[in-house]
Amino acid sequence: MISFAGTSRRADFSMRIIAWLLCLLAVLLYSWNSDDAYHSYIMARHLVEGKGLVYNTGYRVSASTCPLLTLLEAAVFLFTDKVDLCGLLIGLLFSGAAAWVLFFWLCPSPLYCFCLLGLMVSSRCFLSFTTSGLENPLLFLCGAVFFYIYHCNETLSRKQLFILSLLMSLLAMARTDSVLIFIPMVVWAYLVRTKVAFASRVMLGVAGLLPFVFWTIFSIIYYGFPFPNTYYAKLYTGIPVSEYMVRGFWYYLTSWCLDPLLLFVPVLTVVICIKIKCVNRFLVPFFIGLILYYGYVVRIGGDFMAGRHLTQQYFLCLCAIAFVMRKGRNPTPARHNIVAMIELSLIGFLWNIFIAPVVNEGILTINEAINTRRSAVDERFFYLKTPDEYPLWKTVLFGVDCVAFRDSYSQERIASAHEAGDKGLCFGDHEENRGGWPRHKVLFGKDIYCVADYDMYLTDIIALQDPLMVRLKVRDTSNWRVGHIERDVPQGYHETIASGENRITNPSLHEYYDKLLLVMKGPLLNKERFLTIINFNIGRYDELLDQYERIRHIGRD
Repeated sequence: MISFAGTSRRADFSMRIIAWLLCLLAVLLYSWNSDDAYHSYIMARHLVEGKGLVYNTGYRVSASTCPLLTLLEAAVFLFTDKVDLCGLLIGLLFSGAAAWVLFFWLCPSPLYCFCLLGLMVSSRCFLSFTTSGLENPLLFLCGAVFFYIYHCNETLSRKQLFILSLLMSLLAMARTDSVLIFIPMVVWAYLVRTKVAFASRVMLGVAGLLPFVFWTIFSIIYYGFPFPNTYYAKLYTGIPVSEYMVRGFWYYLTSWCLDPLLLFVPVLTVVICIKIKCVNRFLVPFFIGLILYYGYVVRIGGDFMAGRHLTQQYFLCLCAIAFVMRKGRNPTPARHNIVAMIELSLIGFLWNIFIAPVVNEGILTINEAINTRRSAVDERFFYLKTPDEYPLWKTVLFGVDCVAFRDSYSQERIASAHEAGDKGLCFGDHEENRGGWPRHKVLFGKDIYCVADYDMYLTDIIALQDPLMVRLKVRDTSNWRVGHIERDVPQGYHETIASGENRITNPSLHEYYDKLLLVMKGPLLNKERFLTIINFNIGRYDELLDQYERIRHIGRD
């Protein structure tokens, strides 16, 4: 930590403050909201309005991958209903706090602060996800604090063990799969790097994990399932693992094309650690965790947002560089390491200026991503090219309407449906006369947030917020895009959504949906509902889905 005694230390502190403020400025200028963030915003808004922690009013379904972020957003919404301000505040707060840990707790000197700052602001993808309304800023802060606590002492105390376990719990609530990076480190810490009695270690570990345990219990009781609906939408598909892995490799390739620092900085971290002979029992578990998560990203097919799943590892690698330079045999700045970081920063800046625009506009365009179903895209670049999108700092400072409709069609169609007494909308690539939405008229995040004013049930063929559609087989297991896996709408489901009554024509699926309705809308503590929840989670009703799929495929043939 920094001491204020002496003139040189004051200068040291001042230089670190300057680096930190420059980082906040970069985060501010690059701020934005992704469409996916609005799923969480809607749930937070409904919670504050007393409608429950739900996406569609009256239906207990979670459409947020990050419950911790949703609860934090709800806390902000107690004071303001501006989603632009909420996204900006949370991004600045947590990304800024993560940068503080890096610059003030880990960096050995101000010179390294500025070198690492260069790597942060020259990484297109990392800087994009310091805001975005997604979980990344929370992961940055929790990961940085975990890294510091894990490496601060040779022997970890009871308090430090508890903090590590608590951070694992918070990471799991921010994004459950993120704990893969930290599992090897926490196992090593609990089994090897402490003199605390084994029984006490177990108690400390359990105590730290209680927030996540309580959330999981709440999720089962309230929603009926341990995981959010988005998990089932993206991975509960029947698509072969090999298909996911192909998408995963494409994800790495497209992410590196947009931001090569996502590849170069982890490689530099390994080189520096080997060079100064700091790959010891402290860092080996860290590298094992990185490998586990890199493999996991391939397994899940990556994402449609370039770099989203790689930014946490990127920031942890920056923390590792700072740590090894502080703990290495020669703690003074090494010329070759400084030069390497400066060179990579310049590469990143030049790539952003000259190469990334060509990649975005000529190679990895949004149309190319949709047509090939493989490549990820620079989501921030795509959104900020549209006429009604602005960086968040402009919406906050100049009052630009961040939740304006994209076109009058959306507003008129939604208003007319509400006036006609429709209780819901199901949109996708269906003909308008069937009650759906033409492919080119889908709703985006801001539109959906406005539609929430009507308390109408919203779903689509991607089914991120729909508990029935998400459990149906995907449309095409060989032609799909990660994060946008489409299902066929069952016959009668449009009418079911519009009327609020079960009008599904297939008897097996009709029965299955009745049981889902009991879980979603039935009395919370009803005995029959609890039995139905148990049966869902042990797969007792899967046969109803199988019967529906067999009949559907026969109809196709």
